[in-house]
Amino acid sequence: EGEGEGEGEGEGEGEGEDFALCQFTCQTDADCPDLNSGDDLLSACDNELSVCVSEAAVGGCTTDTECVALFNGVRPCAAAQDCGAGTTCATFDLGGEDFTGCTFNTFDAGAGAQCGAGTLTPATDLAGAPIQVCIPSQPGTDDATCDAGACSNRCAADTDCPALAGIDTCTDGACGCSENADCAASPIGTACVEARNQCGCVVDADCTGELSDKCFSGFCGCSGNEVCTAEGTSCLGLATFNDGDVDA
Repeated sequence: EGEGEGEGEGEGEGEGEDFALCQFTCQTDADCPDLNSGDDLLSACDNELSVCVSEAAVGGCTTDTECVALFNGVRPCAAAQDCGAGTTCATFDLGGEDFTGCTFNTFDAGAGAQCGAGTLTPATDLAGAPIQVCIPSQPGTDDATCDAGACSNRCAADTDCPALAGIDTCTDGACGCSENADCAASPIGTACVEARNQCGCVVDADCTGELSDKCFSGFCGCSGNEVCTAEGTSCLGLATFNDGDVDA
């Protein structure tokens, strides 16, 4: 019938336990990895928790344009050193507003270079010279909004969601999965959790990612430090919660 073990109501092993996750520990931003060629996925240190988080999670947003950039993997910058290898800090039009951010590829103006799945966009570098940059273009991100300092990107149809298994179906305004098969290769759990239409888990066996081995009320986490094999990570508890406490 196309449904397998693991699909259910988001309950099961680990319900009500303290959720633990492999996290990079830190004292300052310098302790945090700058992943994905300049993406700020884990580049800021939360001083209260002493763990690495997204820079956007610490600073929050002030404009919708910042959120359009965030969901396209473009981080803001002010200097060349703010960007990772293979990226450059440039100013370009994003959603009708000028935005200065790290772009994944740089081309000489007029070179006619191709940009793959992104959009080749005229820009200026920090010295004011004209260049062309490659801006990632994810479906449905042009209407991302900043609400009370947090970015949101609700969907209205499947076409608003990235064409990636596990997040390509729009349900109740959120991109997610529709069946277990969508999550077969997901690092956050191989079950499509029905309660929130997101990849996750119902039993520990659904947690097959490199840094997870235990199911906590629909979310994959870790059972101990031995699971956290990435250098600088530890298995740290976050909070006690049930699936219904988490917004879909």
